[in-house]
Formats: sequence, C-alpha cells, structure tokens
Amino acid sequence: MRWRNRHYIAPWMVGQGGVQVAVRHLPHHDTTLEVFDLHGSYLGSAFLADAASEEQIREVRKARTAKARQLRADMKAAAKLRRERFKAVTSATPPQRLGALTEAEAEAELSEWAATGLRQPNPGYIPHQPVPDGWARPIPPGAAGPEPENPQETQ
Repeated sequence: MRWRNRHYIAPWMVGQGGVQVAVRHLPHHDTTLEVFDLHGSYLGSAFLADAASEEQIREVRKARTAKARQLRADMKAAAKLRRERFKAVTSATPPQRLGALTEAEAEAELSEWAATGLRQPNPGYIPHQPVPDGWARPIPPGAAGPEPENPQETQ
C-alpha cells in the first residue's frame, strides 16, 4: 500500500490488492501503520518497505549536524562583517566609521553576493488575481463614504 509517498508492506497483505482500507498512525512513528477495513475491523500492521538502515540514518544525522554547524559559522561570519566600528574620540564629535574598503574588495564582495543569487524569485510563487467585481472592497482612507439610502434632512 502507498501512504504519504511511501510504500508499506506486510505478509497479511498478499492477495488483498484493490481493497479499500483506513489507516491509523502515530504522528512520530511513521515506520508502522495500523490498517483497518472500512467497517473498522483490524486487518493488521504495515511496515515501511524500504526503510533506511541504522548506518544510513546515522550518516544522514551527521550530515545534518555538519550542515547546521556550517550555517551557524556562516551566520557568525556574516554578523562579524555587518558589525560597524567607529573611531574613538574624547570629545563630542560626529561618529566616524572605521573599516575602509578598497574598490577591488568592494567589487569582489558585491559580485560574490550577486553570484550567490540571494534574491532569486520563488518559482512556486503565484501572484494574486484581481478581486472580482461582485466582492465588497474596503473604502480607502480619505475617500468619501457611500451615500446613505435615506438621507435625513438637517435643519
């Protein structure tokens, strides 16, 4: 059987092709599913067909930890680059920034930023459609309100 893009199997399923079933599961235990028929009778447990080995899981966790460590280091380096330093003074004067850049350093950093594509559009973005004419729209601030249907005379 297929559930959430994963295949589950069990010995009791042999010859049961095409039977509609109901699935119950524990949210954090997706290696086992409990299968019931549509009347609520328990049919049995189904197990993840192509489950990863413990070694593969260990390697994935190591890779995720390494990626998190690298991202933390990148964030720390970015924070260090963003930090602004000012010239020390002993009297009240306007602040003067330190940390001069050469033109080549500035161009290299800007070209690296442009090459990484930090501002790429989201390919899954779907813009909103115009509001249909039959829908009520809010009155913009400063615009005159709607005319009352039965205006009262002022005296």
